[in-house]
Parts: sequence; structure tokens; C-alpha cells
Amino acid sequence: MKSLYLSSVLILFSFISIFTYAFFQVNPSTEKITDLSTILFDKDGKILEIRLTEAGYWRELAQLDEIDPSFIEMLIAYEDQRFFDHFGVDLYALGRVILEVVRYRKVVSGASTLTMQLSRLLDPRLSQKTIWSKFQQMIAAVKLEKKFSKRQILQMYLTLAPYGSNLEGIHAASQAWLQKLPIRLTPSESAILVALPQSPENRRPDRHLEQALQAKNRVLEEVGPRLGWDRRLVQERLQERLPLSRWSAPGLAPHLMDRLQSISPQQKTFITSIDSLWQKTVRDRLYTNLNFFPVPINGAVLIAERKTGILRAYVGSRDYNEEKRSGSVNFLTSLRSPGSTLKPWIYVSALDRGILNPNSILDDSEFQSGGYNPSNFDEQYIGKLTLKDALLTSRNIPAIEVLEKLNPQSVEADIRSVIGENTMQRPEAGLSLAVGGFYLSPEELAKLYLVIGNEGTPINLKFLDGENRSATQESKFSSSTTNSLLVLLSKINSLGDLEIVKTGTAAHRQDAWAIMLTKDHLLVVWLGTPQNQPTNSLTGAAAALPLAREIRAALDLKEYRATEKLERERNTLASRFENVNQAACKKLIVYPEDQAWLRSEDLEIAVRGKSNSIEWFVNGETTKLSKDSVRLEEEGFHKITASTSDCEETVSIFVEVK
Repeated sequence: MKSLYLSSVLILFSFISIFTYAFFQVNPSTEKITDLSTILFDKDGKILEIRLTEAGYWRELAQLDEIDPSFIEMLIAYEDQRFFDHFGVDLYALGRVILEVVRYRKVVSGASTLTMQLSRLLDPRLSQKTIWSKFQQMIAAVKLEKKFSKRQILQMYLTLAPYGSNLEGIHAASQAWLQKLPIRLTPSESAILVALPQSPENRRPDRHLEQALQAKNRVLEEVGPRLGWDRRLVQERLQERLPLSRWSAPGLAPHLMDRLQSISPQQKTFITSIDSLWQKTVRDRLYTNLNFFPVPINGAVLIAERKTGILRAYVGSRDYNEEKRSGSVNFLTSLRSPGSTLKPWIYVSALDRGILNPNSILDDSEFQSGGYNPSNFDEQYIGKLTLKDALLTSRNIPAIEVLEKLNPQSVEADIRSVIGENTMQRPEAGLSLAVGGFYLSPEELAKLYLVIGNEGTPINLKFLDGENRSATQESKFSSSTTNSLLVLLSKINSLGDLEIVKTGTAAHRQDAWAIMLTKDHLLVVWLGTPQNQPTNSLTGAAAALPLAREIRAALDLKEYRATEKLERERNTLASRFENVNQAACKKLIVYPEDQAWLRSEDLEIAVRGKSNSIEWFVNGETTKLSKDSVRLEEEGFHKITASTSDCEETVSIFVEVK
């Protein structure tokens, strides 16, 4: 007994000496806590996008208010029963370990506290399995306890604890392994999250499911009596098998992530206004449609609420990682030629100033001002026409003449004020503004159309849930003026729906646009080449508009029927459509049928339409018929479009070589 006593005293004295020396050598740093992942959530709290830490970890800041209290109770019961009583080192447990070492000449049990484990997580150098490292952990734990509250220590531990793969912290673990937030956990779910940090790689559920479940059961068996569970309840929970699988973020909004990080680089959590289902639908439709267009053509789409500017979908390109199409570029913020999409702004300005009225007759004939001698897209002139026809057929000359009467500098100034450009960041376009000479991003163009859709009052795009939704600028136009413009823009499409849409095509077909206003939303679609390379294939009517209509149908966006005047216009158009245009618009293409699977020896496909004035497109590119046939370049999926002055029809076909 005397030798045992002397050995214990010697060990204790050595411990005190080393402890005192180490106290001045260890200074734990908590910088790692601030190295967090950036998380983008949708409006319902679902993850849209995750940007990992520099070291490649999914790590979120843990807040105890966001974690199930029963999990905290189980963690402490299993890992550190006297957590709230010790000062970082559990002297009772330490004394037990010392006696066990003296008696059995080996370590039988551990004495590591949660605070000591945190010290290792903060400084991996303290993880070495040496006596010196253990002393350093103790010193670090004491210093952490002196500096932080127990609550803060728990939060730091639950931010850094490893859970296998690249997962660190309770939030990442719960969402990745259980597909849920940790605010509400079952006892079995809590147990697996308690067990994983002890051996994260050996218990990874996606690789070692049985080991993970066995570890979960050991936790339940050990904490059950400590938490007062009866044996029957413990047995029931031991039988539970969790549907564990590795979930990864869907990567739905990388461009929006870039956009928000550029605004708030220090912010780590963004709760956006995006609807994840809409976002995925738009992204998938854009991706599929661009299969019909050659590299490097790309596209972008945004959808905003018409009365609030709240964004519901924001897709900056087809694929963020697609280098050949410059996928990492956010084309929703890129300056592009808007083609004819500013014509409605010119006409609403003229209506508001009394230069035009809804029944005005315009002149489409040769025009020259100074050295500027523009022409129409088809290089033809049709003479006198109504304002409505000028809008719907997108004639250049009438819009340019009206712009000249308004003073292009004045119109530009209004546009710059709405988009928030206070300085001359881009050159004046003059009269070319009417035909795409004043470059805008899709975001900026959306702001202009929101003015029209919001009865003349500008509103900003809102990216975040709960963002201030009030208008910040004075009205640009009266509500009666914008309503008159919407009536002029309205037409009945081939399905008999009232449609308010404006297409646009850049001079060299490097940009194609479709801007659509529905009952509650604004839809902006852009297709184009990343470096403004000219094309022969892109037009707003044949390329962007079919995609806009497809997205509208997929999301079931209701038609715009906001006012009595617009409703009367709808009925008038519908009557005219039924009497004159319905048959032609309903079925322009007689052959081939939509979704047809065709075989051809030479990739030559017959096409037939119900009108001699049809303009034909193959995959968005204008084509000439040869003996009522078109020749394709390769087998596979293709889109055939027939277009007249007042309607279009597109069919999708698959062609294989015999």
C-alpha cells in the first residue's frame, strides 16, 4: 500500500509540474470557427447552393436554439456527464484514470471532456496520442472555459465536430445524413449524431452502415439508464433502423450565390426569395432547349413577381461548369443588345406625354436623320399601320421616329434612373436605342418591364426573403398609360390564351429575347453568344419565345387579365382570332407532327404548312425549303418552327439515319 501511495503522489506531482509549464505554452485560437461554408436557402428553408470552406468542408455555425434539446442532453450524458460542473478538466474522471493506470498498468477508460475535444478540433496539433498532448489539451480546455460560457463552448464543439466525409458540425451532419435540420430529432437520430464524431470515417453511413448502426445502439444502451428510460423503451429504440444516406446540395443557384456574395462577402447564410421547384424547372428547361443550339450559344432566365420585384427563379446560364459555353458567367448581369425590347418603353413614354394615343396611325417608310439611315429587320416597308401593329410586328422605323420626337437623351435619362445608373457608365445610344443600341443586362431590362407591369411605378428586384418590398422611386408613368400599353402589347396565342410578350433580336443575331408578363409574374428569357459572336440562328420569336412559353406552361403562370379594358381587348382579340386566325395559328405545321420519330436515308425531312407565307426555322436557324424539304446536319433531336406575322408553332422531332 505504501508503494501505491508513493506512486500516486509522484504521478500527481509530475502532473502538476507539467501542467504548470504547459499553462504558459498553450494559447488556443478560435479563428477556425469563423471559417464557415456559405449556404443559400430558398424561401422555404431548403438548401439551393453550398459554397464549401477553403479546405473543402461543409461547416455551418451551430446555434443551440436551432438544435433539439434532447440531442444536447444525450450528448452530455454520453460524452461528458459533469460538463456543467467542471472547469474544462473533469478532476473526478482524471483521478479515476490515474488510479486505473497505477492499478492496471494501462489506460482502461478516458477522461476527455467536451471542452478538451474542442481544443483538439481548434488545433489539430493537440490530437497526438502522447501524454504531453493530453496536458496541452487540458490547459487549452481550462483557458477556453475561462474565456467562454458553457453555451458558447457547446456551440463551438457542434460547429467543428467531424461527422465523416467533408462534414463538420451538427447542421451539416443532420442535413447530409438525415436530410433534415437538427431542430427536431428522434432519439435514434440523436444517437447516430452523438456516435459519429468518435470515429467519423469508420462509421460513415454511406460506407459502413452496420458499424454506424452498432455505434448508435451503444449510445442508446449507455445513455438510456442515465436519462431514466425503462428497458422496454431502450429495446424499442435499439430496433430502429435509420434510412441513412449521403445527401448533397442540388447546386441550383451558383450564379445567385456569386451575386449575393459580391454584395455581402462576409455573410455566410442567405435566405433567398427563390422557389426551389421553380428554379429547378427553369434550369432544366433552359438546359434541354439549348441542346438544339450549337456551342457557344448560352442562355439565362429570371422570374420576378410583377407587383413586388421578388425573384422566384434566377438562372444565370445553362450550366455553371460548362466552359465551352462560358457557363460560369452570370448572363443575367451581362450587358447585351436588347434588340427591339425597348420599343414598348418608347411608346409608353410617348403615350404618357401625349405624343401618341392608343389609336395613333404610324408610318413605316424610309427614314434618315443626319447620317443615320436605319431599316427594318426584313428590310421592307409596309406604309401606314396602327400603333398596335407597329408594336406586335416590331417595326423599327415607327419606333425610331417616335423616339426622335421624344428626344432620345430624355428617354435614356429615364431608363438610367430606373436601372440605377447615376453616371454615364455606358455611351449614349441616340436613335439606335430603338433597335438595340443601348446595352442592358437582363436584370436591368426586368426593372424596366416591372415599371410597366406595376402601373408605372419602379420597383427593385428582391433577392432575399423578407427584403424591403416597398417602391423606392416616384412613378414614371400613369397607370392608365401603362394599361393602354399592355392592351397594345396583348395578343391571342395559338392556344387561345391572352399573351403579353415582347421579343427582341440583336442586329447580328447574337442576342435573342422574350419578355413575358403574366397575371402575377414577369418572365425574362435571353439566349445569345458569350462574346457577342454573330449567328444565323438566333431570333427572339423562334428561339427565346418558345422557351418562355414552355416555362410559362410548366409553372402554370396565369394570363394577364388585370383590368376591364384589357379584358375587353382580350374578348375583341379572341373574337378576331376565332373568325380569322384561329385555324392558321392553331396548326401552322401539317407535317411533321410533334414528338415524331423519323427515319431518313440522307437527313432530308419533308415539311408542310398551312400557309404560303410561313418562314421556316430549324433549331432556331432560318432555313429555305428545297422541294418542300429541309436538310438536317445530323441525326438526333431537332426543333422545326413555322412563323408568320402573327403566330408561331414549333414541333420537336427525333431523326435517325436508316
